[in-house]
Amino acid sequence: MADAGAGFFSNRRFRRWKYLLLDRPKSRVTARRARALPSVHRWADAIACCRNGVVHREDEPGLGRVEQLRAALLASSRSIRVRGQERTVASICERESVNPERGFFLYCLARALKPAAVLELGTCLGVSAAYLSAALEANGNGSLVTIDVKAEKAEVAAAHLTQARLDSRVRLVRARFHDALPTLLTEAPAFQLVYVDGHHKEAPTIGYFGQIADASKGATLVFDDIAWSPGMARAWKAIVADARVEFSGEAFGFGLVRVRA
Repeated sequence: MADAGAGFFSNRRFRRWKYLLLDRPKSRVTARRARALPSVHRWADAIACCRNGVVHREDEPGLGRVEQLRAALLASSRSIRVRGQERTVASICERESVNPERGFFLYCLARALKPAAVLELGTCLGVSAAYLSAALEANGNGSLVTIDVKAEKAEVAAAHLTQARLDSRVRLVRARFHDALPTLLTEAPAFQLVYVDGHHKEAPTIGYFGQIADASKGATLVFDDIAWSPGMARAWKAIVADARVEFSGEAFGFGLVRVRA
């Protein structure tokens, strides 16, 4: 992947993509200040990479294993109990797992940011974790911690990540977010990329942001389902307005914030 900091905001691509990243009601910095933030250049590079569908040769093996994992989940006849109901793994994957385009954006973002430590809140069946793990493998560095309280989902995720050979950089934690975060956020190195895709309620989402922002200075946080409900929309609005946020933007249905260093 090309160097994400190479003059993005001074070339034509900036004019094409700037409104995705600098939507004035959602941004906390001006375009001039944004040019000085390397992480914002990397966001833009990831957006452009995903929009253009650019897959370099070194990315093909890992992404291929991700799609093999997805295909295996969609073909599974296994049923698991979720919220008191029996559901097939295939139906959960189809309805709840990140789709290929959005998963590819997570992959591109992790490739561009090159984080040493990644945190995911909400493992589900492990598809998004697979994209992040594949990106870390392609980077040749970094580890992923992914949290989910649902034991049967986590079991399926662990098995398929192992089967796809995408488990070597992944640690699955089976716990509630509020129980696991206090310990995880004291570990070194600090998380540099955080993907929040679980417990989609207003107050908890704002609370998780606060915990992570205080412990992970300079991190990029990615929030899913920011328009899923009125409560999530209010949570996203509150997070964007928080003084700890240096910059914010939206892409592919995700909300992104950069925490002040």
